[in-house]
Amino acid sequence: MDKRRNKYIWLIICSMASFFTFASSSEGMNYILIAVMGIVPILLVFQFRAIANRSTSLVYAVFGTMLLSSLLHSDAFRIDTILYSLMFIFTFVYYCYLVDRTPLTVDVYGKLIVFLLWAFFVTMVCQQICAFLNLPIVNYRVGDQSTFKVNSLASEPSYFGKIVTLLMISYITIREVVSGEKYKLSNGFKQDRTIWIIFLYQMLFCGSSFALILLAVVLFKYAKITLKSVMLLAPFVILATTVLGNLDLVVLERVLKIGEAILTLDENKIFEADQSGAFRIVPTIYYFKQVSFFSPDFWLGAGIDHTKNVMPTLMASLDEHDFAVGLFPAFIWDFGLIATIVLLIFVFRYGIAKDSKVDFLIWLLIVLDAPFNTQLFWITIMLMFSNKFFRENADVEEHQQKKENEVFITKSYSS
Repeated sequence: MDKRRNKYIWLIICSMASFFTFASSSEGMNYILIAVMGIVPILLVFQFRAIANRSTSLVYAVFGTMLLSSLLHSDAFRIDTILYSLMFIFTFVYYCYLVDRTPLTVDVYGKLIVFLLWAFFVTMVCQQICAFLNLPIVNYRVGDQSTFKVNSLASEPSYFGKIVTLLMISYITIREVVSGEKYKLSNGFKQDRTIWIIFLYQMLFCGSSFALILLAVVLFKYAKITLKSVMLLAPFVILATTVLGNLDLVVLERVLKIGEAILTLDENKIFEADQSGAFRIVPTIYYFKQVSFFSPDFWLGAGIDHTKNVMPTLMASLDEHDFAVGLFPAFIWDFGLIATIVLLIFVFRYGIAKDSKVDFLIWLLIVLDAPFNTQLFWITIMLMFSNKFFRENADVEEHQQKKENEVFITKSYSS
């Protein structure tokens, strides 16, 4: 039974993390993921306890607030969007059930994470070789067909670095649980040199400015800045600088330019600095400029796809007919502040460790441009839930061991 459940866990995580062009539509519909999520409700029929589990009740509260907002704006009500949300929610509920009931072991989870890290790395290298040799790029979906801007197994290049960041954090979490100690880059790099090399390669050479920001956060979280750690990272920094220098420092220039433009809060300057980055930042600026705290829409939302429909009007000069806004401000604009608060409670309950504010920052950076009904949003929640599951179990085991030791010492002295 446990082996079968482990296979289900692998299937859910792999289908949620990856995207294959041969099994998708031109609009980006992932047929493999839809097939997996379509099977889950059937499996849940035989596991009613998973649906009625109190520990997953918060996710139903999130859906309830979303449904309320949708019903209040019946003109914008879309049953297909509601059903798609339910598919993601039921898949998450079933995944939580599998992790808790199997229970998921560090060994199984570790092999899954390492497998995905290598799968993303190998696919990326194959894509870069194809681009360099002017051959058809394997699993290519969107981008400029640049040698250093590929999507690997992600649905698009901007998601690539985010998923790899999640996988690396999950890997480090496993190492911490196994060792019982906080992970230190200075020592960890020696033990996990190969994993760190493929991680750094993917983050530095995926061509995403956001990946560099996430890399900086990860290094800040795990690296104690010492002479030793600087010497370990120096070769990679020099290599990255050399390669990026040959590419006219495009990625670094984008990071610096858009950083300066954001400080001005001027939409036009942000677009001039980096149009791609502006799609993630400008909608939030528009939202705060237009929001009214006394409007019912502020609290209960303006209805499904309101943000998606209103943004082309605000950005008419860009001629974006199918503009997709990320989780923020789309979620709060569409479903309101109440639903957003419930969503944040859900995220903290399932994915954020109590003693790690950096985890929330990483989550926020990753889902900033990932709407609710996307693979990126839900793979983030699932992996962070798994990481928290192992941390909490490790804490419980450590607490029990301490109590057993105290009892043993007490008996020894009393005798």
